[in-house]
Amino acid sequence: MKTLVRRKRRGIYPTEIKQIADIFEVCEITVSNWITAWYEQGVSSLFDDKRSGRPSIY
Repeated sequence: MKTLVRRKRRGIYPTEIKQIADIFEVCEITVSNWITAWYEQGVSSLFDDKRSGRPSIY
């Protein structure tokens, strides 16, 4: 419910989230998490955090 209130306050509605999810081929919850992160962290939310495991080869 809290997320829905945030979306309405910001003018982001479920139909738009569905369209974005379709474009990026991800689930709607992922898009909702992206939007929440953007509003809470700003530009820094666009970058991936360091991950454990084997380093990338490329």
